[in-house]
Amino acid sequence: MPPARRAEDVAATMVVVEQDLTMCESMQGTYDAGLSADGALSTEHESGVAHVHQLVLAALAGRR
Repeated sequence: MPPARRAEDVAATMVVVEQDLTMCESMQGTYDAGLSADGALSTEHESGVAHVHQLVLAALAGRR
């Protein structure tokens, strides 16, 4: 892999890592305050991911 491409990949990965870190820190404050939702996903920041999970579960159960 060319060094420039590797640098681009690392930079893109770091953006995601920094976003995840910020989200995890926010969620930890929620947990510490006893306000945790019911799972590992942030209900504020990851509603799209949760929706896809529900679609997959429904498809696996034979519902549409």
